[in-house]
Amino acid sequence: DTRFWQGDIDSSKLGIHTMLSFRNPSNTCIIPVGKRTSSAKDLVKPSTDRRMLSLFEGGLPFLMDGSTLKTIGQHDFFGALEYMPFSLKPNFLAHTRYDADRNLLVGMEVDMGSETTIVHVELDADTLECVHKQKYTFEPPMFYIHDFVITTNCLVLLEVPMSMNTQVVPASLLGLRPLADMMFSDTFGKPSDASRGSRVIVIPRRNRGTPSASVAGPPQHAAALLPKPVEIVLPKGGLGGFHHVQAYEDEDGKNVVMESCVFEELDLKHPFGWSRDSMFFNPEDQGGCQQLARYHIDLSSKRATGGPVKLFDEPASSRSSEPRTAHTLPCDFPTTHPDGNGKKCRYMYCVTSSKQDRSFPFQVVVKADLDEAYSERWKAPNHCFVGEPIFVPDPERNQEDGGWILVIVYETANSTEQPDGKRRREGNVRTSLAILDAQDVSSGPVAMAHLNKPFPYGFHTNFCPN
Repeated sequence: DTRFWQGDIDSSKLGIHTMLSFRNPSNTCIIPVGKRTSSAKDLVKPSTDRRMLSLFEGGLPFLMDGSTLKTIGQHDFFGALEYMPFSLKPNFLAHTRYDADRNLLVGMEVDMGSETTIVHVELDADTLECVHKQKYTFEPPMFYIHDFVITTNCLVLLEVPMSMNTQVVPASLLGLRPLADMMFSDTFGKPSDASRGSRVIVIPRRNRGTPSASVAGPPQHAAALLPKPVEIVLPKGGLGGFHHVQAYEDEDGKNVVMESCVFEELDLKHPFGWSRDSMFFNPEDQGGCQQLARYHIDLSSKRATGGPVKLFDEPASSRSSEPRTAHTLPCDFPTTHPDGNGKKCRYMYCVTSSKQDRSFPFQVVVKADLDEAYSERWKAPNHCFVGEPIFVPDPERNQEDGGWILVIVYETANSTEQPDGKRRREGNVRTSLAILDAQDVSSGPVAMAHLNKPFPYGFHTNFCPN
């Protein structure tokens, strides 16, 4: 329903790439806007505002009618978004964060060129008017940002280093090679100094040097006193990540804690098992595995410590006296309580593979207790895959995990090779919505809603209470 979608239909491959305007459905994220009703207490009295924003990481957001899914038009938040120097257009990220305490929608534009430019905006979540905006430019090397997290006083980014693959620029612009080949070279995900990890960047949300009167929390926390962004190098092995769990300010007044799905190695020649050279899909060859990691970022000494988080298969109260081995958690698409942004959440929900050494293909829904260091999981039936989970609070339960996990389940046909060398598909192709009780994930869905037709496999998920 947008000009980008229409361009995909009407334009040739050459036309799409020379326009430098492309639609990236993998990075599309839909969020509700207008009168927010994310709090559990508000779910029982939804507002009449049914607008949504479609964010696709390739330009301006699109405003949509939530009742009909019709596109209303592009939205620049009343002039707050800027045309970037390298891409020559606004590039608003697909991911945003909602600050429930202040009713603010936090987002950013990112422009990757010889320098990386970031425009951080904070919007009134009801009106979409900009209440705070700050622009920063970072020196080379270039880096890629897809997601970020917030605390009371700052934004936290985790870079994925990258460099321009100049050898394939002409072919990419002519449509002979994917645009990703131009932007992501063999050094993608690898810091220029291989002896270290990626950088974590902490950006002040008010850029004042003194806490804002509207800012709650520890008034003298180092994060509230940041006059400008701080860049801190992670320990070796942390090569950045696409999706993050949370960030919060600890009680000692100087540390910011960040939890994320972090790569130890990354090869975008086979993203999610898809080979762009051979056009062959092998989900076990995903070119890198993300795993849950936690970093303590000391803003005073400008040092970061931490690494992969290890979890047990049962809570401490249920463990036997015999020693048990904790394991790391390969995972992606983490989510927490929708009102938990900037605060310390105990519970995190994510997806992973049925094989312990990889995070993809997504077949398992996981609930992790980050305080007690244990996880429970539900595995989808054979030949089924799951999308991104979303946690929806139950208005009748007050606990942090009192709610439901909604996740799309994709039932695929089993493909078998015949004596003549051809492959035959057997079984159903069906898409369903699974609803799990977040306090009892391992018991599986309490309800399944089978859709009337198969949906294409998608990535990002959201819940619009209205």
